[in-house]
Amino acid sequence: MKMLINKIFIRYNYSSRKGEKMKYIVINNTGNKDKGAVSNNHYYKYF
Repeated sequence: MKMLINKIFIRYNYSSRKGEKMKYIVINNTGNKDKGAVSNNHYYKYF
């Protein structure tokens, strides 16, 4: 099974790595379809 991985780099403090190799990858599944913490809270509170 193949998995599609989208690389989305944050703009804030992105340059602080200064050429170091990436050590970790974070995959975040919130379950909700909308953006924001309120939507995420609503999803887990009611579903």
